[in-house]
Amino acid sequence: LFLGALVAAAPVVLLRNVRDGGSDFLEYYTAGRYVLEHGARQPDTILGYYWPSVDVAWAALAWMPLPMAAAVWYLITCWSWIGLLSATGRYLLADLDEAARRRVLLAVGLLVMPIAILHACLGAFHVLMLWWMVAGLGRTSRGRPWSGGFLLGLAVWVKFLPLLGVGYLVLKRRWKPALVAVASALLVDAVLCVAAIGPQATWQWHQQWWSRQASDASGRVLTSPT
Repeated sequence: LFLGALVAAAPVVLLRNVRDGGSDFLEYYTAGRYVLEHGARQPDTILGYYWPSVDVAWAALAWMPLPMAAAVWYLITCWSWIGLLSATGRYLLADLDEAARRRVLLAVGLLVMPIAILHACLGAFHVLMLWWMVAGLGRTSRGRPWSGGFLLGLAVWVKFLPLLGVGYLVLKRRWKPALVAVASALLVDAVLCVAAIGPQATWQWHQQWWSRQASDASGRVLTSPT
């Protein structure tokens, strides 16, 4: 049932992502194509609110034809969804025996499947972010600060919301994974940008990002007529 639902949803998800049917995927893909064709960030896109390196990451998908890129992104989304459930079982349901844990995860996976499929139809990447955040905090709780901090840092790189996880680690005085998480996010951002466009353009992109999008982004989003 679980795998069947993901397979059955594939045509709907791909159609939504390839056509402009309310999915963000097409805008992400276009922003990636813009980087490949112009060596610059596409102005006035929703990716403008994210780290500049996120545009570079989407360029890695945008070299493919649109249908192929949409199919690859759906596979990544499914992998992230299964990974999130697996991390939930491993770190949050550890007190249950193996059989009970599998039943709980299967039940939760099926019940929440409509939300996961809707997420895929929107072309978003929140499940990927949440998987890395849960896995990162889980590994940290198991005494693995380096790998846990790195995964949490990847989640912060995807979206700033997982900084709450870094704040939690600071409150718990877990300094090493908190520092690793912040350093990992900054390092991933810098390495992707410098490798793609060089150090000078990287600095310019970040200056523009901070002045045009990042600074007071929440205020503009909440007060914009659109």
